[in-house]
Formats: sequence, structure tokens, C-alpha cells
Amino acid sequence: MDKNNIFLIIWLILLLASCRSHKVQFELQKLWQIGSNEKESSYFFAFIADGITDEKGNLWVVDMKQGLVKKFDKNGEFKKSFGGRGNGPGELASPNSIFIKDDKVYIRELFGEIEVYDTSGKYIKTLKVPPGNFILLTEDKKILTNVQGKKENFIFIFSENGEKLDSFGVSRTLPALLKKILKIEHDFVRRACIYDNYLFAGFGFQYLIHIYDLKTKRLIKELKRKIEYPTELKPRLRPFSTIFIFSDDKYIYYSYVINKKDSSYYYLDIWSRNSKYLNTVKLPGQLITIDKKKNLYIEIFTPYIKIYKFRLIEKK
Repeated sequence: MDKNNIFLIIWLILLLASCRSHKVQFELQKLWQIGSNEKESSYFFAFIADGITDEKGNLWVVDMKQGLVKKFDKNGEFKKSFGGRGNGPGELASPNSIFIKDDKVYIRELFGEIEVYDTSGKYIKTLKVPPGNFILLTEDKKILTNVQGKKENFIFIFSENGEKLDSFGVSRTLPALLKKILKIEHDFVRRACIYDNYLFAGFGFQYLIHIYDLKTKRLIKELKRKIEYPTELKPRLRPFSTIFIFSDDKYIYYSYVINKKDSSYYYLDIWSRNSKYLNTVKLPGQLITIDKKKNLYIEIFTPYIKIYKFRLIEKK
């Protein structure tokens, strides 16, 4: 083999190595923040369970402890709230998840039921469903939600009127370390999103993403990355928990927390749509939601609960 061929081979090896090591870089740019330590303020948050943005860029926040849904415009200005803690019509006992479609607001109660309002906050109806964590609506207005305690077929499909139509979902057992700490065998989907007729589902207690084809209800991909789960924890905290999952036509965004004895650490992993891990962004707090413009809404807990809006910028 002549020297030219040897140099060409070496150059190709180095090129491939550099491509493999290259990571897409991202940074956060702060836009605004809201929050108050005064309980009477519209900007006071007691326990944020979920959030979502609508087509106009408004932010809707679910406060589980207050039993309220709060609406803010794209600049963070308070607009309205509705609900109120209770079990009566229009009240919310333990609101845990929110979805907005066709001028309707769907609130998933943690221990069962879906409460439906219009976007003015007027109560419409209650759908009786088993306890679960998230709620989504498909393009044809079918309701998707998980059901706790089931090993298989734990993602349920309901009609707009609450009639069960179908179920699917493939469970996964927990790693041995997590089984010992959590004292449970099977994990469950905690958060999910729909994009382009695919369901992206993040499991609750381990780094695991399932991607389903909603037409066939089949699991088509499983994404996972090795995580060192801590063994020394603060009381009542789990080692790992999925916080949020979101997808667009380019990336899959997967947010999670690692709870160690000294503190909790929040991260956003970014994957390509062809299932390649790209990079990790360390977050200053817990991610609430991401909008279509790649704005991140992040909850920071000290000295009181605040919501920060950041722009996620891809560095060229």
C-alpha cells in the first residue's frame, strides 16, 4: 500500500471520529420571570403540577395545591384563573395535567376524572376515568391518558364523552437498584406528547422513552441512556423522575431530575428524530413546558416559586 492510500485512510478515520464526537450545542437566554411570595397575589404559586402554551403563546399553569388553572399572556402578564380546590362541579381536587384543543381546556385529576372547561374558564363537564398522570388529545379528538397500576395496555383511548375505545402500551421492569429503593417492580409512563401521529412517552422512574405509532398502536422505538442513579437520597425523594417530554419535526426534548442527598439536578436531553442522542443542557430548575418557538418555561423554587421563560438557542 503506498503512502497516499495510508494517509487517506488515516484522514478518513480521524474525520469519522470527529463526527462521532461532535455535539449540537445549545444555550439558554432569559426572557422574563414571574412569581410572588404573597399568597393573595395572582403570581403566587403553591405547587405547579403542569403547564402548556396555546396557539397565541399564552401560558396556562396548573397549581395542584391551590386547585387552580392560571393563564398568563406571552409576556407573563396574568389574565385569569379558574377552578378552586374542591370536589364540586367546576372545582379541582388534585389537578395534575392540562391539554388545550379547539377552545376547550382538559384537566386531568391525579386520582381520576377529567374536568373540561372552555377557554374562558366556564365549566362544561366531567369525564369519569381511572387515576392517571397525563392527558393528550389526538387530531380526531380522541383522549389519550395513562392508567396507574397496569403492567400492560396502560395507555387508554377515550372518546370525547369518556367512553373507553382501546388501550395499548408496553411496560418495563425497573433496574434492580431502583426496585430495591422504590419497592415496586414495573415502571409506568409519567409524561407524554403527540407529534406527527406518534406518541412519545417518558417513563416515571428510569431513563426510558417509548415511541408508538398511533395508527397501529405499536411500539416502534425505545430510547435510553445510561444514568448513574444515586443511592443516598433526601427523605421521600426518588432517585430519578421524568419531568417533561416534547417533540417537533427536528428534535425530541426529554427533561428529567436526578435527586441526590445534597440537592436535585435538572437536565434537558436533546435527541434527533432519528433517535440519536445529541447533547444535555443543565437547567436552573424544573421544566414546566416548551412551546413551538423553543421557549422553555422553568420553575425555580427558592426563595419562593417563580416561573422563568428562557429561549433555547441552537449555537451554530
